Amino acid sequence: PVTLYRNHSTGNRIRLRLKGEKSNRWGIGAEVMIAAQSKVQMRQLYPQSGSLASDEPVIHFGLGDSPQVDRLTIRWPSGAVETFENLPANHTFTITEANSVRPPLARFQRSRPMFAGSNLFGGSGLPEELAKTADPSLAPEWLGRLGPGQAWMDLDGDQKDEMYFPGSLKYPGRIITQSPGFAKLPQPFAPDGLSEDAGAVFFDADNDGDADLYVASGGPEAKAGSDELRDRLYLNHKLSFEKAPAGSLPDLKDASGPVAAADFDRDGDVDLFVGSRLSSGSYPTPPKNRLLVNDGKGVFSDTAGEAAAPGLRDSGMSSAAIWTDIDGDGWLDLLVVHDWGPIRVWKNTAGRLSDISEAAGTSGLIGCWNGIAGGDVDQDGDTDYLVTNLGLNTAQQASPEKPLLALYGNLTEFGTPVLLETVRNPISGAIIPKRSFEDWKAAIPGVGEKFADSRAFAAGFDTMFSPERQKDALRVSANTLETGLLINEGGTFRFLPLPAIVQAAPSYGVVMTDVNFDGRTDAYLVQNREHAGQAADPTDNGMSVLLLGTGNAAAPLRPAWPDESGLALYGQGRSVTVVDLDNDDRPDLIVGVSEAAPAAFLNIEGSAEQRPVKVSLKEPGKHPEGARVTLTCDGMGPQVAEYHAGGGFLSQSPPVMFFAAPRKAGFSAKLQIRWANGETTERTIYFD
Repeated sequence: PVTLYRNHSTGNRIRLRLKGEKSNRWGIGAEVMIAAQSKVQMRQLYPQSGSLASDEPVIHFGLGDSPQVDRLTIRWPSGAVETFENLPANHTFTITEANSVRPPLARFQRSRPMFAGSNLFGGSGLPEELAKTADPSLAPEWLGRLGPGQAWMDLDGDQKDEMYFPGSLKYPGRIITQSPGFAKLPQPFAPDGLSEDAGAVFFDADNDGDADLYVASGGPEAKAGSDELRDRLYLNHKLSFEKAPAGSLPDLKDASGPVAAADFDRDGDVDLFVGSRLSSGSYPTPPKNRLLVNDGKGVFSDTAGEAAAPGLRDSGMSSAAIWTDIDGDGWLDLLVVHDWGPIRVWKNTAGRLSDISEAAGTSGLIGCWNGIAGGDVDQDGDTDYLVTNLGLNTAQQASPEKPLLALYGNLTEFGTPVLLETVRNPISGAIIPKRSFEDWKAAIPGVGEKFADSRAFAAGFDTMFSPERQKDALRVSANTLETGLLINEGGTFRFLPLPAIVQAAPSYGVVMTDVNFDGRTDAYLVQNREHAGQAADPTDNGMSVLLLGTGNAAAPLRPAWPDESGLALYGQGRSVTVVDLDNDDRPDLIVGVSEAAPAAFLNIEGSAEQRPVKVSLKEPGKHPEGARVTLTCDGMGPQVAEYHAGGGFLSQSPPVMFFAAPRKAGFSAKLQIRWANGETTERTIYFD
């Protein structure tokens, strides 16, 4: 028999009936997108559903507590587009396709995509299986799959960059050279095979003119305080790396994450920010971050770092960081994005760092941040930033009024510290566990003995997680889940969420450079996260996204579809770097993929009007980290970029910058490089 169910939900809503004129009568096939209180939804009108069934040709949107639809856009099947604003909730609107709507938007057509996939790493023996260890504290499984990172540098001066590919548990890292092919070099990393690599960065630690290597040790498998958590410094002796002498690094045993290198105090040597990603065995308890100050001979001190940056040590779980000049005063400031935390801005005043996040406008952006990259997207001469986050395609919705919440501590009667990740009941708004009964039972045997099934577990929630236990627990929250831009407005920032396609999955690594040499900064970010337990969100349906510069300050980046970009990555993308693999002066892309070989995409873009310009920052006596490069040429506005050693997500691109210039014979451009120590180099580039 047919059963009729009445919906008693009380949330706000809006219904749309479409009447086509140029299109079909009911508007079938139309795409409708709405924005309400910064949330974006999209529907297509296809009444056919299920098996042998059809719905009425009406589009329904749930609005929650939003009193209106701020903006509604319809793309009719004819291709025409209409936009309406400020539509009140709880109404049914009939919209007739108007004769005056703007003409159909032509889909971007091109003879070939901008990038082509390459099997460059097919014979390099990568990767190995990552460790998979069950965590009785119910910490997310993806914490053990945050890698791989990558670091690139031309180590032997042959104009071909070498790659350090970090190791996983029991599989040491390795340096891979392009000459010949991609092959491993014999290196001294095997004795450290029990350490799991996190961030890695090449830089000149001992001021002898070559690139040394710092490798951070992290991951959730190592026990707190174990030797496997010691970070490592390897000194370069004519392409033969040796572990630095004892005492070169402080004896720290934290689960490290990102590493960012720069001469922040302008004393002629390169210092390090080493962020701690988690506290081993007690996620999300805040770990210890470090500022390691170099004495000029490759000996680093965290004591000096604490004096130079009060409060940095206890600032939260660090996911990524870059040294960058936010206000154009010539001193490198530090930006750090945090998991279950804000985006922190550490202002550098003559070598002393202070937290100005509140004044900069970022302290209220509490998110599950993953990565950060910098580039001048609005072409105003300063550096803006793209910050990657969890995204919106998840049951874990968040807002300042209703933040995402997690608790950690002795929350149950069974005495085991656990992580309680929560979501909100969509009807009642009550806080409920994200994890399923089966997950809890597997982690804590006593749960299965106390509750017979999931129904009993749900009914006993208040008993198992009593208010008294919750009061004593560590609480972390997030109110912003979008990936977006921090638009630099003179050292303060305005957050601009990126388009909806970017929010389809968690985003990690990101790079910003001019990929199509049109003089505008573009961005490429990689995505996806493995499902977590039986309470799986759709967190692995991203393909990575290329965002092209538009020249429009209001919407400075637009997504490029894979048929335009040639970029589609279906695995769990983590790190991403910009490397000229084939020495054609074009920026190619390398992606580190969890539990898979790196993916390589060669840039095959061509232009009759502009040419690519590649600028190397390798100069004798100069440290490239933090350098600011400006290219000026007739017919194009000034192009500005900074070199960040250790940005994105666990990533270091080589010190090479990419710009554009008109394709004219006998043409010249002015190049200015401002180094981290304040010195400036100027030269003229001549083109044939």
